[in-house]
Amino acid sequence: MIRQTLKEQLIQAVKEAGFKEVEPQILLTSDSKFGDYYSTIALKLAKADSSHNPWSIAKLIVAKLPKNGDLYSVEITPNGFINSTLSAKFVQNQIQVIIKAGESYGRLQTGRGKKARVEFVSANPTGPLHIGNARGGPLGDTIANVLEFSGYEVLREYINNNKGNQVYELGKTLAAKAGFLKVSEEELTYRGGYTDELAQKVKKEIGEIEDLNRDQIIEKVGEMGTEMLYKDIL
Repeated sequence: MIRQTLKEQLIQAVKEAGFKEVEPQILLTSDSKFGDYYSTIALKLAKADSSHNPWSIAKLIVAKLPKNGDLYSVEITPNGFINSTLSAKFVQNQIQVIIKAGESYGRLQTGRGKKARVEFVSANPTGPLHIGNARGGPLGDTIANVLEFSGYEVLREYINNNKGNQVYELGKTLAAKAGFLKVSEEELTYRGGYTDELAQKVKKEIGEIEDLNRDQIIEKVGEMGTEMLYKDIL
């Protein structure tokens, strides 16, 4: 909101100073000694007008800005940056606004009437959960919460990737370790220690496989293995 106000006033000041209208960016400073926000609009205008340097352009623009002592103050750096510092009065007033709004502070209607789908975690059921999956959970949920706070109708989605070549390769690994196939170690895609235990579980529960060919065995073992791992994930 304050950034939009700064932007609108800067656009008007550029116009009144007689320069070509250019939409300025209002950016957060990385060091508080340079204020709260800054704009490089004078540097952009100087590139298009070699008769003025950035500092002199910035000076002309700032002279046209409204006197907003209760809102912000402005300083020009030697290289032409326009820095804005929010006033203590404005910050104090904002604190009261935040307290009054409570949990609704910052709520937007940007996404009103729109839908968003956030897919997160979606751990492949070909191995145990890892730290990346753990990180994806809170990150994905946080993104979904922000979207909801912005007015979107959000669908949280978890995809169980239990199809395709990865399942086939897991099946081949487990079938080999269960003694159903003769496969060299170099041919196995999944070599983690968890596959030894999983292979024995599959071997115990698979039932009759004498009538199945090699690919059918691999596919059946892969399906069983991913189902067992998916249950562990849940």
